Amino acid sequence: MKIVYQKWLSIMALAVILTGCFDDKSVSHLTFQTNYGGMPIDCDSVFLRDGQKWSISQFQFYLNDVSIKAQDGSWQSWEMKATPYQNNNVALLGEVCDESSQTSNNLSNANWQLNFEAAKNLAQVSAIKFTLGVPFELNHLNPLTQPSPLNDSSMFWVWQTGHKFLRLEMESQNSDWLFHLGSTGCAAPSAVRSPKQACLYPNTVAVEVPMNKLAKKDKKISFDIAKLIQGLTIEGDSSCQSDIHNQACQLLFNNIGVALNSENTGVFIND
Repeated sequence: MKIVYQKWLSIMALAVILTGCFDDKSVSHLTFQTNYGGMPIDCDSVFLRDGQKWSISQFQFYLNDVSIKAQDGSWQSWEMKATPYQNNNVALLGEVCDESSQTSNNLSNANWQLNFEAAKNLAQVSAIKFTLGVPFELNHLNPLTQPSPLNDSSMFWVWQTGHKFLRLEMESQNSDWLFHLGSTGCAAPSAVRSPKQACLYPNTVAVEVPMNKLAKKDKKISFDIAKLIQGLTIEGDSSCQSDIHNQACQLLFNNIGVALNSENTGVFIND
């Protein structure tokens, strides 16, 4: 009986060890961060651009439809958990830097993590893909009746155009600059009516991030602002609110991967 008992304990100990090893590799969340030129930055950071010292005042963006690619090349959806920052497989990430203010849906000012229903072993994943933006079927609904995070009025234009998929606002001692990305060319009887068909310029961005491009230690997915504004002189006149005829917008669209026949240059990739 003693030998059998000891053997049972040995089996249980081995099971605990194997479970621990599996848990170390399996995660049910992904963390994002903001970079500038490959270096992490936050609300307290100051970076030099065009001879001026700049800082972020607000940087938020919506992501949806996260999938992972297995080693055999097949893709499978990674369903998000419902939380105050994500619902209907849409999540709001980012930060509002004014600590004295609260987001319009009464959430805390910062969220940089996606949370999922199931844990996945990242050692068995070769890539992660997602879409920057809000799906058309959710984009033009009344934000007052939508669940969080789609009820944030600071991330909404009007019913006709829908949500701001990305809102980046920066400031220096002499100037302010902003980039608001969202759908345009949306046909509706008025600005307060939702379109019945997809917008002419959806301006969503499909992003695929190879696992070997994530930060080695913490597996964070970075958004590099330096890559987004590459080639652009940052000043008030080069701000962009998704006007396709605006030259600054055209450059930003190309950098982030919105423009037709362009490739995503990797603003979400940590080289």
